[in-house]
Amino acid sequence: FNQSGHGQTEQQIIDYYSTIPNLYLDDISVERPTDWALTTLYSIVDARYSNALRTIFTSNKDISELSNVFGSRLVSRILGICGTPVKLNGKDRRLPDK
Repeated sequence: FNQSGHGQTEQQIIDYYSTIPNLYLDDISVERPTDWALTTLYSIVDARYSNALRTIFTSNKDISELSNVFGSRLVSRILGICGTPVKLNGKDRRLPDK
């Protein structure tokens, strides 16, 4: 963020991610989010939902687990943007074959 007059402000960064045409959020819910992170993510997702902007989320958690992490308000907007979740099954290609 803007430190000593260099860089962008927090609001400029939020505005950017709230309005770019395509946003890909990979591996959401890997860590338990702070209150600030939840508020910021909600702000971005809500703006994107309101403006019907393409947003793709990936997670290793199912919808009920995401609700436990993010709360139902945010997950409701994620579902509103994305529709029905698509579950991808398969082995983790990052792990060595055994």
